[in-house]
Amino acid sequence: MQGILASFKQKSWWVSNSPEELYKYDWIISLVMHCISWSFCIMFPIMVWYRFAIPLWFLFVFVINVVIHCIIDHLKANSQKINLVADQLCHIIQIIFTFTVFLLLR
Repeated sequence: MQGILASFKQKSWWVSNSPEELYKYDWIISLVMHCISWSFCIMFPIMVWYRFAIPLWFLFVFVINVVIHCIIDHLKANSQKINLVADQLCHIIQIIFTFTVFLLLR
């Protein structure tokens, strides 16, 4: 679903394809956009559940999901501290935690 963002969120793609100084940090916006998109997708069913009358704490949980996702993906795609299995396991735990929070706060 995310297409080219999967490549753009990697520093190595930018070094190989656009090594100019101008594009040195462009991977960051791609990573953030990927994380915003992912967080929106996992939280969309909750928005439907609330019939789009979203409480303020929803936005807080959304931002937390974006930040956590950015950290996890950066560890995999750029720092190479975790592998794909650990990355996906962290995201599954993140989804379970998000839905648990919403069940407790509803």
